[in-house]
Amino acid sequence: MDRDALEEFAAAGFSWFSRSGIGLDVIAEWCNEQASSDRDQRYWILGASFLALDEWWAARDHEGGIGVNEYIALNESIKNHLQTILDEADAPDAARRAGSLALRIQAVIDGRVPATLYRHDDDAPE
Repeated sequence: MDRDALEEFAAAGFSWFSRSGIGLDVIAEWCNEQASSDRDQRYWILGASFLALDEWWAARDHEGGIGVNEYIALNESIKNHLQTILDEADAPDAARRAGSLALRIQAVIDGRVPATLYRHDDDAPE
């Protein structure tokens, strides 16, 4: 696991896991090691969020998986926000952005995903 792999995850979202063989727990561990080595709090926040998400997802897998709305909310949050966090040159600003992503992830974990988040075009009213 390295920064390049994290950037690949940021670009591809959760489909990256099937190609990489790397899990959220490994990403969380790398982020925590990065935070320890360079004191950049964005990585501590990301590591804590990814570890919480990994534990929640594993529990949900045993209960039949996660819902479509949950998956989409998480996947779009990663794809829309993670690269910006990684690219941010100002560490405090990056930590604030990481905190925002952490809140989005926690909202899904807490069950606060709107039921109308996702709708196929076929289901849209005419």
